[in-house]
Amino acid sequence: MEPRKLAAEVVTPKIGVTIKTKNGQEKLFLPQLTVGDWKEIKRTAGTDMWEMLLTLSSGLDEEALRGKSKKERAEIQKKAGMEMFEKLSHELQLAMFTQSLKHLDPEITEEEVDRIISYGIQDRGEYIRAMLFFVYGIQPEALEEAPLADQQKEKKV
Repeated sequence: MEPRKLAAEVVTPKIGVTIKTKNGQEKLFLPQLTVGDWKEIKRTAGTDMWEMLLTLSSGLDEEALRGKSKKERAEIQKKAGMEMFEKLSHELQLAMFTQSLKHLDPEITEEEVDRIISYGIQDRGEYIRAMLFFVYGIQPEALEEAPLADQQKEKKV
């Protein structure tokens, strides 16, 4: 298949968030961020997400986790996640949501995005899940399963 036709066939992963409106609620499905989006975010917000991820994940590599109990591993991973959220400034959060929503509406403004995420997303859990989806590119359920998958591999060795 030709690359352009192949690109048109690729499925875009999305995460659903509930938006409160004056008429009730709407479900909005936010597209995953692309490499190009991260390039634009770096340009506009000044944050190199790849560098941030590499720095934070250095403490989560196999060497750092070797010999740790399941509880210790979970604590280390939780701490790394909290460090990630501490680094997600308001500017970066707005840039991530804006880039995602531009896939749905290229004309949407930063002010409109700010209104949607500040007033429309009232469930902070959904907001955080969307942020995890943007940062890690996978659904939160898969993030929860990932450490277990690593532990299963260790048991087989």
